[in-house]
Amino acid sequence: MRNWWINTKDENIINSEKKRIADFRSWLNLEDYIKQVVSKQSYLTTTGITPSSITKINDTNVTLTLGGTPLTALLQSVSLTLGWTGTLADARINSSAIWNAKEPGITAGTTLEYWRGDKTWQTFPTKISNFTNDSGYVTAATVGAGYQPLDIDLTTIAGLTATTDNFIVSVASAWASRTAAQVKTTLSLDNVTNESKATMFTNPVFTGTFAAASGTFTGTVTNYNSVATINNGIPSEVAAVNLTLQSAAIAATTIYTNGVTDCYYLIYWNATRTRIATTSSALGGFQIQYTNASDNVVKLFPSAAVTNITANAINTTATAIGGSFTIKSKASTAIQYIMGYTSVGATTMQYDLQITIIKL
Repeated sequence: MRNWWINTKDENIINSEKKRIADFRSWLNLEDYIKQVVSKQSYLTTTGITPSSITKINDTNVTLTLGGTPLTALLQSVSLTLGWTGTLADARINSSAIWNAKEPGITAGTTLEYWRGDKTWQTFPTKISNFTNDSGYVTAATVGAGYQPLDIDLTTIAGLTATTDNFIVSVASAWASRTAAQVKTTLSLDNVTNESKATMFTNPVFTGTFAAASGTFTGTVTNYNSVATINNGIPSEVAAVNLTLQSAAIAATTIYTNGVTDCYYLIYWNATRTRIATTSSALGGFQIQYTNASDNVVKLFPSAAVTNITANAINTTATAIGGSFTIKSKASTAIQYIMGYTSVGATTMQYDLQITIIKL
């Protein structure tokens, strides 16, 4: 130990020297500590100092292996967190050939675009004509030539549920699916029996009261009120004449031409004066001229005037003539009527004539 001579009486100087001696001794002790650390690996533990570890957190693709004694390597603990930044070079990828064969990234488009087969974004067309220059697409000309245009009625019908044997009808100005029973009620056909579709329109059966504003019927009525019928089954009016203010005779005039089969006809007629002649008048006789079905001979009926039935010489408006008779007409021949007339005086006689032909 070195000797220090202090040759001063100043107290402050003495204290200053004491501090310097104390600092020097501390330096000597630190140096000794360092020597011990260098010479003894277990010094930290044996002197009561707890060592700390170095730890790691691996990235998914980057890992780190800690060598030596990482658990007691440090005075203070340290953690290493690994990460990946930048782009990995192709050479560092084992499957670089496969990686490079992948599709490149797609740049986002807009809500007004679609990804086309040629791997480009294209703007959605706003009308059909925009497709004109794209081969294979529908053009406005094609739509106009061969496609059904959009129709609200067709759209509504397409939305109806398909049901076997139902009908599509307009109900309250809207399309609807209706059963056969509902359609019958709509058409006032509830009195038609529910026969099979095969006979519904070829041999229908009606019960109760049948009413229709108008209609066309073909075929024959084979049964009426539970009684079998013949020929047409029911009579039908086929022709009529309604003449007024007539003031001359009427030569043979066709009222009806028979059909393709021989047929019976019932002829109703009536004639009456509507104005009398100044002196006298004769109305009639009335006759029907036709070709008879059995012998194919043209006949007049009646053959001569029948007083006060087919002819009348009473010059007054208070009397009339008329009647009915039956003929059987040859197929495809004409049925004609004839009316006689005589008037004397300055004022002529006028008359009305009505004829109805009923096919039996």
